Amino acid sequence: MSLEQLKPLRCPRCGGPSDLPTWLDHARTKVLEHGTVPVDCPRCRTDLQLEVKPGHAAIGSLSETTPRMFRPETRIAQADLTTSGSPDALKVVWQRREWWFQKRPPVGS
Repeated sequence: MSLEQLKPLRCPRCGGPSDLPTWLDHARTKVLEHGTVPVDCPRCRTDLQLEVKPGHAAIGSLSETTPRMFRPETRIAQADLTTSGSPDALKVVWQRREWWFQKRPPVGS
């Protein structure tokens, strides 16, 4: 897959499109919470949550209720996107790039 085949993931606030590697590069932390990673929109800097799973990604927010849940607002299918994990981390791979995200231990651990 070439860079031209990357699908844009649009910010739910400003509507600005950014490709998935750009979103992953804008992760505010390298720690997963609720299966997502906090990101800032590369265009408007809105506080969002990014979910990455094999073959697709979604952008959205966390609910205010307890337990907090991810609310996807935009979802894309992205070929060649893979993830693998261990109890402590999640590895996201697209083409020759990779990103690592630490998994937050459960509360009380």
